[in-house]
Amino acid sequence: MKYFRVAFRKAKWGDGEKIDNIIDIWTAFVNIPYVVWKERFNLKNVWQFLKMNYAHVEIWTPSEVGLINPRPVDWWNGNMATSTTRDEWDGTVMREVREVIIDRNRWDYAEYEISNGNYLSAERWGAVEVLMNEGYSDEDIGKFIPIVRHFVGDPYRNICSEFVHNWMVMAKRFLEPFMVISPRKLAYRIWKEHGKELIPVGRK
Repeated sequence: MKYFRVAFRKAKWGDGEKIDNIIDIWTAFVNIPYVVWKERFNLKNVWQFLKMNYAHVEIWTPSEVGLINPRPVDWWNGNMATSTTRDEWDGTVMREVREVIIDRNRWDYAEYEISNGNYLSAERWGAVEVLMNEGYSDEDIGKFIPIVRHFVGDPYRNICSEFVHNWMVMAKRFLEPFMVISPRKLAYRIWKEHGKELIPVGRK
């Protein structure tokens, strides 16, 4: 068996990253009707969704150490993959965890255990996406705007949550076609449909 994590980065007011704040507010607003319907007006769960103030998401895979089976996993020497425009990056990338998670208090994660075959399929797909990177998909952001979502789309580039969702499709954690989804809605679906706790990285 193999392990992976889905790591979500929280938006934070006053840190100068205004795009994160816009993503936080807008994706809460556009998804509220879906969540209220899904929850049948269970306000406790609607509030749980509203607290998921995530503006970015990455796939987190560990390195493996040791000579026995099952091998222990080493998360902090692992890798993270996503699509981003942060720092000098532009598009679908893979980086070491230590390059990405700087402030542990800004990150939560859900952890999965999957078969070796499903893990290999997802990792191969993700590696091809990184190798074939053509930049960040600004056009796919239009999928978050109801009026235009059916008229835009970019099959050659990713946004962060699109890449992560589709990686999970390849890993057979979602049995559905590839799609563009927001970090907040992805977190809600992982919590609601998979019953996963979103664990703070900074938890001791």
